[in-house]
Amino acid sequence: MTRNDSDIIIIKDKKSSFKGAYWVLFALLLFVAIYVPFFGTNLRYQTSAVLKTVFNTIGTICLVGGGILIAFGIISIFLKGTRGLAMMLIGVLALWIGSWLTGTPFLFELFGLGADASESTGYH
Repeated sequence: MTRNDSDIIIIKDKKSSFKGAYWVLFALLLFVAIYVPFFGTNLRYQTSAVLKTVFNTIGTICLVGGGILIAFGIISIFLKGTRGLAMMLIGVLALWIGSWLTGTPFLFELFGLGADASESTGYH
């Protein structure tokens, strides 16, 4: 196949297609301009209620998992397992994270540092 002078070659510039991003930005600005001045306080409390539920669930899972890991760590130590101490330390860490997230008052000492979750928790 030979190239003739009558052949037309069209080269298109490849432009990025970020038009969707402009629409998303426009929608966010419209939401902020219309919804937030009238219902912003209510939106704040609804968002914090949802986040509180999520963090309480994560904290409860950490509390249960930490208790199970500590129990298996103690059993593993008595059965001369090699991972018992590491399992217990991870369990203590999970208990500390769970008590911090849920506000459950646990007081145990880890390397001389108090880990009391009875302080004020939540969003202020």
